[in-house]
Amino acid sequence: MGVVPHEGVAAESRSTAAGFRNPVREVASDPQLFTHNGTYYLTATRNDRITLVRGASVTDLATAPETTVWQDSSSSRCCGIWAPEFHYLQGKWYGYYTATDSSNAVGNHRMHVIESAGVDPLGPYTYKGQLAAAADHYSLDGSILTMPDGRLYAMWSGWEPGTTGPQNLYIAPMSNPWTTSGPRVLLSRPQFAWELDHAAVNEGAAALWRNGRLFVAYSASGCTSPNYALGLLTFNGGDVLNPAAWSKSPQPVFGANPANTAYTTAHNSFFTSPDGSETWMAYHGVVNPAGSCGGDRSTRIQKVNWRADGTPDFGVPASLGQTLALPAGDPGALVVPADEYVLTATHSGRVLDVAGPSTADGADVLQWDYHGATNQQWQVLPQSDGSYELRAVHSGKSLDVAESADVDGADVIQWMANGGANQRWYLDSVGDGVYRVSSKLGGRALDVDHGATANGANVLVWQYLAAANQKWRLSRVQRVMPAGDSITYGSAAGVNYRTELWRRLMLDPAVKPDFVGSVVIGNLPDQQNEGHPGWRIDQLAGSMNGFLDTYRPDVVLLHIGTNDLNQNFDVANAPARLAALIDQITSRVPQASVIVASIIPAADVAIESRIRTYNASIPGIVEVRANAGKKVSYVDIHAALTTADLADTLHPNAAGYLKMGVAWHGAMQALPG
Repeated sequence: MGVVPHEGVAAESRSTAAGFRNPVREVASDPQLFTHNGTYYLTATRNDRITLVRGASVTDLATAPETTVWQDSSSSRCCGIWAPEFHYLQGKWYGYYTATDSSNAVGNHRMHVIESAGVDPLGPYTYKGQLAAAADHYSLDGSILTMPDGRLYAMWSGWEPGTTGPQNLYIAPMSNPWTTSGPRVLLSRPQFAWELDHAAVNEGAAALWRNGRLFVAYSASGCTSPNYALGLLTFNGGDVLNPAAWSKSPQPVFGANPANTAYTTAHNSFFTSPDGSETWMAYHGVVNPAGSCGGDRSTRIQKVNWRADGTPDFGVPASLGQTLALPAGDPGALVVPADEYVLTATHSGRVLDVAGPSTADGADVLQWDYHGATNQQWQVLPQSDGSYELRAVHSGKSLDVAESADVDGADVIQWMANGGANQRWYLDSVGDGVYRVSSKLGGRALDVDHGATANGANVLVWQYLAAANQKWRLSRVQRVMPAGDSITYGSAAGVNYRTELWRRLMLDPAVKPDFVGSVVIGNLPDQQNEGHPGWRIDQLAGSMNGFLDTYRPDVVLLHIGTNDLNQNFDVANAPARLAALIDQITSRVPQASVIVASIIPAADVAIESRIRTYNASIPGIVEVRANAGKKVSYVDIHAALTTADLADTLHPNAAGYLKMGVAWHGAMQALPG
């Protein structure tokens, strides 16, 4: 459906002021993140294919569409595709990945290589062969070490022949980007206690160069362990194929941090900031203190710092509530345009609602079924620091963490705007119009208590756990004014076209309708309209300015003229009166779209003759104004109904009203937006 934005909505823009918050992509394990020509590219394990997402900012990666760059139907390498990596070597991109055969046996995993046709990381790619085929044993997590003189070495993890563990790191020389040219050499084996938790594993080697010094980070312990961590190998000079040329740090250099609810924090890659001045790493982690090797792993990033002795300092895994500075040269997140929105909890389909609806300070905020009321609508107002104020439309008061409590479970209320951190919120897109809404105070997420789905469930803040009850769909409010006479008003039994129109409008997640007007009738949750029984065009015009000023519609649905023709009131000038009314509306609210309908049939032959003559003039009236740049369009509702759809001479029956709702919806869908 066409979304008609409110007046003053800003054009798309970006801001670096808010930094970013992890994760940069949910459901993304074994990440490799790299920059190319100022653009970020991210790949992660997808099991049945290899994909890349790209973005101008790390904040784009959460929502960027996945491009499948490789999928293989060959039964020997079709399945269990893990840990892809891409490296630009000798003028082409090469993808390295692990796959097993159609049996899906873990022990049959081997490493493979694909080659790009050109210099685009997205391919296309062709299959080059099995990596380290001469050492045909269980192997995974292939990566490339490039020396300053251009020599290439393959690094990977695997078992010794005839065993199922421990899982070691190996290195071998390469004659080209897809072929090893010598025997594999044991580079590291699990030996410390922190490398033996859940399983004896060294895997996921990632080379890191700085100032001529070489380091290799790797992941240690089983991937199911909460203590899955990074170890570090330091090259001390000489031959990289000589194990004695390397030293291993006796302690993990990056691991679980319970204080930050960060576990299973490993399988990393390194990348440079877009301007080339900083070193960063991507890794996956979970919030589950038991650890996980499943789909709850998400990609996080943070900056690598450097000690005075030239060694890397990875720090500790950041909390998902912590705001971090963007990589240098990152253009920042897209700004959510200032407008009025409805926030819908994705787990329940219910919306953020001020109870009552009270206008008092301290009124509680909860979830409730949407019914088009202003206590369920929020002005989203971008701030200079990259955060947002969320202001309840009905009261003008701010969404507020009660008493500025920096704790899990702090209540959320409305309060007079004071500019405090407890009234500032970060909006981080997680895709498809859905956002994580985090308080600037403490970084906790807007949360429906215990994931309750019932009306009235309390809303509070809690550490972000990537749960559905912490994700909110932002839908623009679209104020729709149905305007006309008794046909718009509806029957005394509550039957009207708005019922079917509402049902259809509510199917569009990008928009939440709000019927507006001074008249209240019907069986809908939202009963407002400007249907006035007995009114002619001139009578509606007499009150229209007040209606428009009060209700600020985004769309006006205009079905008027029946009473002029039924009363035989200056019929010859009825089209001119309609044209003047359209001009009145477009002048008063130029940002609004006006959809003008032909009026429905009448059972009386004489009245129907007048209707047909009047209706014939409407397309031309609309066309003149549309050609002049006015937001005016036409819908032929007369053609949608027959006299069988009438309850009396002039008014629709239930079937007729349903047809009107369908026709109005079709016309609204055709609006640009």
